[in-house]
Amino acid sequence: MKVKINNSLSQKEFDLQNIPSFNKGDKVTINYKQIIERSKIQNYTAKFLEWILNNKDKVFTIEYDKTQGINNHLVCLKEDSTNPKWLIWALDLIRDN
Repeated sequence: MKVKINNSLSQKEFDLQNIPSFNKGDKVTINYKQIIERSKIQNYTAKFLEWILNNKDKVFTIEYDKTQGINNHLVCLKEDSTNPKWLIWALDLIRDN
């Protein structure tokens, strides 16, 4: 199934089968380069960009926000101490082996 993403993330068509799926407990890092090279980066808040910069080299553990239901395309990071935690798009994460 293909969807068109028409927001600050991109204006490309993405094949949902290519979006990585993570399980609770998987270890990941932030794809910092991909995030900062987006053409619509100005739509992100300064607070989010600062958080990304401060955590770009950290290994995180995947968890899901129970109020959002299970959505494998949007995840929370267990070690994120912000309140509420940031919802991170799975395409912006790299699996840590």
